[in-house]
Amino acid sequence: MENNEYSTPDYINTIFNSFVELKGDRKSGDDNTVKAGLGRINNEKFVVIEYKSNKESNHFGLPNSDGYRKSLRLMDMAETFDKPVIIITDITEFHVLSAPYQQKNDEFLAKVQEKMVNLRVPIIAIIAGTYNSFFSLELCAVDRILIFDHSIFMFPFHQTSDFAEPSQLEIKQIKAQELLNLNIVDKIIFSSIDGDLNQISNKLRKDIQGEFQQIKQLDSKSLIEQRLNKIQARFLGYKKMMSEI
Repeated sequence: MENNEYSTPDYINTIFNSFVELKGDRKSGDDNTVKAGLGRINNEKFVVIEYKSNKESNHFGLPNSDGYRKSLRLMDMAETFDKPVIIITDITEFHVLSAPYQQKNDEFLAKVQEKMVNLRVPIIAIIAGTYNSFFSLELCAVDRILIFDHSIFMFPFHQTSDFAEPSQLEIKQIKAQELLNLNIVDKIIFSSIDGDLNQISNKLRKDIQGEFQQIKQLDSKSLIEQRLNKIQARFLGYKKMMSEI
């Protein structure tokens, strides 16, 4: 199997020595676009939140309110028990959202982003998809972003209105190396290891441990300050990229 045929559940099952899924938002239900739980690598435990497009979803493959609330619940848990957070994204579809849904999505997304920005524990993101919606980056207000070398981002650069037809948009494809050059991501995961899932996951596991090793010694104030600087640098990189399209 080629490495770009693996999905986020494949990585969760092989990166972590154990994984216990935690369902529900403790209010209204469970959103299977968002899979979350507790993972263990060797003797270290992590809170894991996976965002993966669900073609059967009525929300354009994006998380719904249940999913966002589940994310917030797990991040609260991470702070309570002082556990680092790993975000894994694979949002593949691009849709022009209607104004009412866009407003609702933006409201919940803003709450999740605010929580990530102010999280008092380390948080990294892994972009695992091959073809990624720009929405994946919006779920990455984190300390470090890792991306696979085969990953491609699709950015719309001409949106006429909230109700624009997809045919009215042009999509720019941006490769992982370009994102690294613009400081939008922090590290490329070179996954071309004969397509072997276990070898890829072993490499990713070491990368995760290495990134957390660099940031886990920071106190919460320094951690958040460094995170804000990273987010600002990503925004400037994104702005530069869009100006050149």
